[in-house]
Amino acid sequence: MIPSPEAHGSMSWVLVNTLQNPAFISGIGCGILVSWLWMKFGKKEKEEGTPTDTKAKLTVPEEVSGYDEGEYKMILVVRNDLKMGKGKVAAQCAHAAVDAVRRCSSANPHILECWQDCGQPKIVVKTDSEEDLKHLATDARRRGLVAAIITDAGRTQVAPNTKTVLAVGPGLADEVDKVTGHLRLY
Repeated sequence: MIPSPEAHGSMSWVLVNTLQNPAFISGIGCGILVSWLWMKFGKKEKEEGTPTDTKAKLTVPEEVSGYDEGEYKMILVVRNDLKMGKGKVAAQCAHAAVDAVRRCSSANPHILECWQDCGQPKIVVKTDSEEDLKHLATDARRRGLVAAIITDAGRTQVAPNTKTVLAVGPGLADEVDKVTGHLRLY
């Protein structure tokens, strides 16, 4: 039970306790992060007359050239053999998702926009080794999908330069499933 403000003399006691609450601080931090990501990677109108991006575009197979149609998703592949804690996995998945969005925004903004319009679905699955992670990334890139592998600095639960998570996509769900469809949910 939360004591009434009268028990401590003023309403300022409630304000101070609210501002010191870790859940409140975490919520504010998450809100700031999401706002920054939306401003950085959100939909932007291209000005007329601006030069087009000279970076290479991701290839889209001919059989899916009408890629406005269909579902889009991102798959996050976690190395289960590392036995990372839940918080560590969440942080590594966040790194992978942000990196994949950054890569897709420069390589194929149209696919990124379609994925955003689908609600930005993300699914977390697991694999058992670094070799599997690398093989999946190679297969994804061969199919023209974004593949972002996260290498951890090694300051907490894993050794330095450990590859922890792979993000595949955003991309057409059917194409992403060709790479990751056999993996089990994390």
